[in-house]
Amino acid sequence: MLMEFATWTIAGFVAALAEYWLGIGFGLGASLIMVIIGNKDPRLVASTVALAQLIMSPLALRSHKRIGNLSLEIKDIRRRTTILLLSVSSTISIILITSLVSKLSEKIVSKLFSMAIILLIIVLLLRESIGNKRTRHSFIISILLGSFAGFIKALIGGGYTMVMVLTQRFLGFDIRNSISLIPLIKVLPFSALILIYSLAGYINIEYLMLLTTGSLLGIPIAVRLLRKTSNKLGSRYYTYILIAILLIGALLKFF
Repeated sequence: MLMEFATWTIAGFVAALAEYWLGIGFGLGASLIMVIIGNKDPRLVASTVALAQLIMSPLALRSHKRIGNLSLEIKDIRRRTTILLLSVSSTISIILITSLVSKLSEKIVSKLFSMAIILLIIVLLLRESIGNKRTRHSFIISILLGSFAGFIKALIGGGYTMVMVLTQRFLGFDIRNSISLIPLIKVLPFSALILIYSLAGYINIEYLMLLTTGSLLGIPIAVRLLRKTSNKLGSRYYTYILIAILLIGALLKFF
């Protein structure tokens, strides 16, 4: 029992670094630990992690603003429209997928978990092949990738932040601002995920408290690391390491 408590707390700390520093994602960091190593149901992890993220969101936004990572101008209509489209499209996707997945067996969900990770790897490889190219077609890209982010979040419990950051970078937005705005974008879709999975019985308050404790310890460190290392983030070195970790995780869970 003590080891399980420690694992959830460590998962929260690591997940906070993954989310608020690297832009990889809180849920993905926690899911790789708790689903693959801890052998927990992906739906239980997804709902517990999402609730922990919502609890952490106000603190994360304040920390990013205080450190100087967050700068959203009122007159920046394109930026605000992008945020709205990403939030709404991912919410619709999450509602559809969680409503379906909540009725499936854990064995089938575990297979879907692995398949979703493979899809996430494909997106990373596609993003790598695009390189530094940018697009102005923010409306279409925001809806498509926002929907995909919701799909991934519902099945993996993570990956949402990664897809959102990649989307914003593809649209030409600064990486520090892209990462620091994630807590705002996720409020609506994560609330929908928590509601549907909780009604199906996939939530654990004890795990939530441990995860949140670890997160509180990790957030102040993460936002400072982001400020100091933002020019190094997004390099191929980070991408290839992440792909290797995801691939190993997918294979372990599938077989």
